[in-house]
Amino acid sequence: MSDARQNLEAAWSIGADRHAPQIVDNAQRLLAQAENEMQSGDYKAAQKDAVASHQAARQALTIAQTKQQPSIIAVTPEPDLQIKKHLTTEPAMPSDYLVETKDNLWRIAAKPEIYGDAQLWPLLLNANSDIIKNSHVIKPGTTLHIKRALSAEEIEAALNFSHTPGSTPLKIPDTSQLRRSGLR
Repeated sequence: MSDARQNLEAAWSIGADRHAPQIVDNAQRLLAQAENEMQSGDYKAAQKDAVASHQAARQALTIAQTKQQPSIIAVTPEPDLQIKKHLTTEPAMPSDYLVETKDNLWRIAAKPEIYGDAQLWPLLLNANSDIIKNSHVIKPGTTLHIKRALSAEEIEAALNFSHTPGSTPLKIPDTSQLRRSGLR
């Protein structure tokens, strides 16, 4: 619960309630619910809700940081532009990734040189929809394109979609859902 509280306080401190109000409200509601469950002795439910609150607060924090720091993510129509994590010059980030044994979209997205966040796996699926027909089968040796020119809206949509019940990196999402969430 302390992690959830810390993430929620950090999210509030940078104005996440303005950028992702529903997510902040959800995190706050889950934390209050976890605290009540803890007091009533339902530790398992309290842990589950505290973890969910922590994840929601982290998501709100990420969205707020993305929207407040446009210099971090280059917003441009050029597909090969690199994500910039700092204002200083850094080595170029790869625009392609060679799939290895035991890789899945979640693991690939989590790699620091890709997106550094497993929850951004929908971005990989969308950028490679022409070669990923079944996300259960991502063959080693396949080269995936890594989209680098990302808008805050694309990142927010990917994060929101990855929290949709039933959406896993092992399941191809319904493309109509992706269109509604702004990923296509």
